Amino acid sequence: MADNPDHDAIIHEAVHGRALHDIARSHDLTVAEVRKVIDQEAALAFSGEQLRREWLLEARRLRELGQKYFGRAMTDDDINCAAIFIKTSERLATLTGMNAPIGHAVQVIHATAPPAAQTSTEQIRAAIDRIRGKQLPKPDEPDDDPELLKPHLGGP
Repeated sequence: MADNPDHDAIIHEAVHGRALHDIARSHDLTVAEVRKVIDQEAALAFSGEQLRREWLLEARRLRELGQKYFGRAMTDDDINCAAIFIKTSERLATLTGMNAPIGHAVQVIHATAPPAAQTSTEQIRAAIDRIRGKQLPKPDEPDDDPELLKPHLGGP
């Protein structure tokens, strides 16, 4: 594991759900330092060499269990031992990659963006334009109505 005994304690606390800032406070560290300890431990635990070691040990355990229950199932005609053997055999096959899934489905979800909602100003302008009988300008056409460009000074 870690060279520093505090590293084991930090990992243990994190595994059991303690907040990083609480771990940092109890070990006189910063949260960044606690994260660094966790990152170092993850790099060690999930390196190729470490994973191969763990897979080897797990495969050996499963083989030994399988042999034990296979022998009992065959000599004693024990259905429970046969079921345990089959389960260990399936787990070993999955671990070693021999029990790949038959197939998989990929679902691509494509959603179009919702239409942009009109602002209150645009809604009022559209209402006025409908009352006046004017067509709304297309979004890519400039609105160059000379009547709209004149300042409104009041009066009739």
